[in-house]
Amino acid sequence: MVFKLFYLRLKFRFFPSHAQAFWAQGLLNSQGITAKLGQVLAQGKTTELPKASLAPSEAQALFQSNFGKTIEIQGEAQAASMGQVFRFQFMGQTYALKVLHPGLKERLKKETANVLLLGKYFAKVKGFAFDERVFQEFLVEVFDAETDLQREGQYQEEFARVFKDDKRFVVPRVAMEYTNDHLLTQSFVPCTLGRDANVFANFDVFHFFFKAFLGHNLLHGDLNDRNWGVNEKNQVVVYDYGCSQSVPLVKVNAFKKLIIGEDTVKSFEALGVRLKGTFFEGKEEDLRQVLCDPFLMKELPPEWSYSRALDEAFGAQTKVLREVT
Repeated sequence: MVFKLFYLRLKFRFFPSHAQAFWAQGLLNSQGITAKLGQVLAQGKTTELPKASLAPSEAQALFQSNFGKTIEIQGEAQAASMGQVFRFQFMGQTYALKVLHPGLKERLKKETANVLLLGKYFAKVKGFAFDERVFQEFLVEVFDAETDLQREGQYQEEFARVFKDDKRFVVPRVAMEYTNDHLLTQSFVPCTLGRDANVFANFDVFHFFFKAFLGHNLLHGDLNDRNWGVNEKNQVVVYDYGCSQSVPLVKVNAFKKLIIGEDTVKSFEALGVRLKGTFFEGKEEDLRQVLCDPFLMKELPPEWSYSRALDEAFGAQTKVLREVT
């Protein structure tokens, strides 16, 4: 993996588009951190999801051994970087069963070590400081959370309570009695994923973000167009709460101030964005406008995207943002 990622880092930007797609899809066919990198490289491009690592019969056996109940799985699984989802019938209702890829947690430990090795190498080449301890703690914390399905189910139920009376959104309910750290059972809600939907629902997703974050200190953490969809009632269905977290009130208040342009510099600092001594020092208001003004719009154009807006405003300096957050 180390040599594959090293070669990819050097060459990917120079590949023709069909070769870029080949690399991205190859990584997506993996699991764990490798597949996460594939998701980043494939952003905005059509790709296939990775293959499931469990057969339906194996998933049925897992459910039986964990909960002592027999289920009937329908069709093949949909898979992603951390796990796979099966649809099944149980007691006259349709559910979705999320299962971690077998051996995933051990694989993540090895991949974390590889990522740290790459970080040290590029820090030496580029001449910047690399605090291995801090970065390791960050990776461990992120992937420990994303591979704890009991935790994910609890957060998903919190979001369900927040949106239970809001007819614009659907949060699938979790059957906590049939959920543990590596199996999550939730109601099955059919919909067309955001990336494939023919309607522009991004503005509704903004509402979902605002209501949860500003009103209840809850952050979904991964509202990409594979994790939300539109059902037949034109409601936005939001999935995958593995990256969710409760945000300290001081950061929520700083974000509120940032949106309205109050105490911009201090608000960035409170959110952990270190702009002093960078290209953006003295340009905090320009950055705030690009990041926050879209939240105040009544309507967003379908072609709008943050990455394009940042590139148009700051060009090559946009990459500095990754170093200061």
